[in-house]
This record gives sequence, structure tokens and C-alpha cells, in this order.
Amino acid sequence: MDIIFELILLCILVGGAYAGIKFGFIQIAAKPIKTVASISFAFMLCRGVGTEVIAPIIQAPVSNYIKDFMYTNCSNLSYNNLSSEVPTLLKMAGAAFNVDFNSMDALSSDTLLDNVILKLTFPTVRLIGIIIAFVILLFVGRLLISLGIYLVNSLCQGGVIAIVNKSMGFVLAGLLSFLCAWAFVSVAEFFFHLPIFDDSAAIRDFDGGLLYRMLLSISPLELLLSFWFIVTNVTLCDGMDI
Repeated sequence: MDIIFELILLCILVGGAYAGIKFGFIQIAAKPIKTVASISFAFMLCRGVGTEVIAPIIQAPVSNYIKDFMYTNCSNLSYNNLSSEVPTLLKMAGAAFNVDFNSMDALSSDTLLDNVILKLTFPTVRLIGIIIAFVILLFVGRLLISLGIYLVNSLCQGGVIAIVNKSMGFVLAGLLSFLCAWAFVSVAEFFFHLPIFDDSAAIRDFDGGLLYRMLLSISPLELLLSFWFIVTNVTLCDGMDI
């Protein structure tokens, strides 16, 4: 087991370092950057695009659908069952745009239904427009950012810039692979100390190789126990009369 775990850790560390040199910093960092940047891009613009562009396009069909649905399925609507009978999407739209229903308690069933449709149709159309805009902008943002990353990466394929890119990729990938190896050892130690392994001689006699023991010495539990041991001993020494 010692050899197997050492080989696994070596594969993680060497594989990470090799990937860093091969792909470079820009290509490794591209995926998380692309995800965060595209979500931010879509989030910043979706409200304006959804309200000003998408909502007018879908206003008529969505409004007609909401009216037909409400007249068919909510004919028994009253102020008391308003929260349970109104569809969830319409309630979400009403909450998002602060629609007030407090003044409807004295309305008859038919009048109440017409008022609910009137108050919720426009907010629902806006909400749907914003959701559609977010999805479209997320896709467009990913395309634009991918193109930008591709162009930047193309410029870093030769000369000193390429060396810097690969060196930074080596450092980044090496750090990530070290964290993966550290997490692997920490999780392995956690499982090895489960009660189901108490009778296993192989697990009980397992000490790990040089890499395993080094990573184990900086595992979260080991650091926490070491810190608690130091604090406890310092406290005891402070309380002793010398």
C-alpha cells in the first residue's frame, strides 16, 4: 500500500506540473475565468436587455397565455386562497417587482381574477424576458471571452512571452496538484480511521511513504491538533509557579 499511495501522489504532482508546462498559465486559468466573467457579463446586462429588448417581443404571446391559463385554472380565485392558487412563476414575478395585493380583499371573485391578471402579467413578462436575456447573454459572453482568450493565447506561443506563460502555468498547476495531493491524503486518513477499518491489518500497519507522511504532517486535522497541543501546553506553563 505504501508504494501504491506514493505512485498515486507522484502521478498527481508530476501530472500537474506537466500539464502546467504543456498548456501554460493562460489556458489553465481560462476555464474559471471564462465561467466567472461570462456569468458576471450576463448578470450585469440581463435586466436591461430583458426589459427593453426581450420583453416587448414576447409581451403579446405571454400575456395571452397567462390570461387563458388563469381563466381556465383559477376561476375560483379568492383573496383567501390567493397565495395557493396563483402559479409560482406569477408569484415570483409579483415578489420581484413588489406587486401589492392588500387592496384586493374586498373584490369579488371575477373582479379579483381580472385584477390579478392585470397586476401580474407585465411583471411576469419582464421576469421571463430577464431570464431569457440572461441565458442568451451567458452564451454570447462565453463566446466573446473564449475568442479573447484564444487570441491572447495565440500571442503567447513564441519568444519570451511563451516561456513566461509556461513558467507561470507550471507554478499554478503545481500548486493546484499539490492541493489535490494534500486533499487526497487528508481524505484517505479520514477514511482509514473509520470504525470499519479497525480490524484491517493492512490499514493498521500502513504508514505511507515519504510524500504521504510529508502531506499528512500538514493535513487540516494534524495542524488543528498540533495547534491545540501547543496552546494547551502554553496555558499549562503559564499557570505553573516556576
